[in-house]
Amino acid sequence: MFNKKEASSVVLFDIDGTLFDVTSFKNRIIEVIGNFFTSIGRDDVGAKTVLSDFRRSLQTGSEYSHAGLVDFIANRFYLTKQEKERLFLALKLIENDQSQWLYPEVESIITHLRTRGVRIGIFSQSSHEAHQRRKFESVKSAFTDKLIFIVPNKISLEVLVRLPQDALIIDDKPTVIQALLDYNQQYNKGWRLVLIDRHNLVDETTRNKLKQRGVKIIQQLKELLNDH
Repeated sequence: MFNKKEASSVVLFDIDGTLFDVTSFKNRIIEVIGNFFTSIGRDDVGAKTVLSDFRRSLQTGSEYSHAGLVDFIANRFYLTKQEKERLFLALKLIENDQSQWLYPEVESIITHLRTRGVRIGIFSQSSHEAHQRRKFESVKSAFTDKLIFIVPNKISLEVLVRLPQDALIIDDKPTVIQALLDYNQQYNKGWRLVLIDRHNLVDETTRNKLKQRGVKIIQQLKELLNDH
C-alpha cells in the first residue's frame, strides 16, 4: 500500500487492538488479581469474573483504571488498607514498561513507514490522553505530534473534520470504519481505510459489506506492506 511516490502519505493508527495488545494486557491484570487473592487465602475468588464485574460496573463513557479496580475490589471483599495498597502497587508494576504490550510487529512496521517518508499519527478514543500516550512511549519519536488525535469520541464531526486529507486510517472496530466511510463519501476526504481483525471476530456479512466499499481487511499490520 506504500510506494516511493507516496512520500507525503499520512498513516493514522488506532491504539488498542491495533498497536497495543489489549488481550495480553488484560490477561496480565487477571493474573495479578489472581495472585493477590491467593496471597490472602481467597483461592475461591475468580479473578476473571472480578475484572468482568468491574467493567460492567463502569458508567457509560468511563474507562478502566487501576485505582478504580482496586476500590471496587476493596469494597466488595473488605480489604484492609495494607491489602489495598499492595494490590494497587502490583497493578502499577504492569505499567512500568508498557512497550511490552505492543504487538511484536509494531516497531518494524513503523520503521519501514518512516524510511518511506510516511508521516505517522494516532487516532484513538480515550478521555485520558496521558494514559494512552504511555502505551506507545517506546516508539513515540516516530510519530508526528500534530497528527496525534486522542479524543473522547473519535467519530464526532468536530474530530473527523480535523483529520488530514488522503490519510490511511487503521482501526479494529467496524463501527468506526463505517462512520469514516460515510464521512469520507459525503466530504470526499480521500481516506483509505483498513480494518484490522486480529482474531477473526468480525462476521462475514460485515466483512463483505466493508470490502464492497473498498475497505482493506487485515489480520496483522505487516499485511500493509504486501502490495509493495
